[in-house]
Amino acid sequence: MRFPATIPFPRRFPRRFSSTVRCCRFGLLPVELPLVAISVTAGLEVSISAPSGHFPNRVHQARLSSLHTPVQTVFAGRLPMMLCEVRCSCGYSVPLRPSLFADLALEERGSPERFVDWVCCLCGASSRFNPADVPQREFTSATEHYEVPVFHAFLRCTVERCAAHATVHTLAENRHPKLPIEKWNAVTARCYEGHPVRVPLKLTGSTVTLC
Repeated sequence: MRFPATIPFPRRFPRRFSSTVRCCRFGLLPVELPLVAISVTAGLEVSISAPSGHFPNRVHQARLSSLHTPVQTVFAGRLPMMLCEVRCSCGYSVPLRPSLFADLALEERGSPERFVDWVCCLCGASSRFNPADVPQREFTSATEHYEVPVFHAFLRCTVERCAAHATVHTLAENRHPKLPIEKWNAVTARCYEGHPVRVPLKLTGSTVTLC
């Protein structure tokens, strides 16, 4: 049997790649999203469609920069979130959701001003805040489900037969105040009738919620 001098090989077609982005390290992206529609930061690592499947391809940042103006940076699929900073005079602050912090606000009889009495879990000092005056700033590490446990303490005022009580808030830990009540100091909270709290503090009730 005679064999041909040369064995013909199948014609090799060039590999064709799609510019359609399948995913990136910050989360899934729509298949129909073109490469130029992705921010410089989000497009650092993408998966490009190929005949043999998907493979990781590191995209050069300078190339993307020439194609697309940088947009807001996204970390791990998270957008910056606006939170209010409840800051004590000692410098310790707690970021809380503005809407939930505003829901804690109360008022005293005869006064239109709403306030939140907050105890610092670091130094134990009490501060009174008007939710509208508490500064807000962006937090990139918080997600849309950001919540912290808050302990709400109901304290007896100085008037023995007063039916009202003062409500003071602080961070919670294991359904108890992160800083024990015995270590709270200079609590300036007042009840609805305007009476100051009794010293030593007398707890009449409490609850813990997520804020």
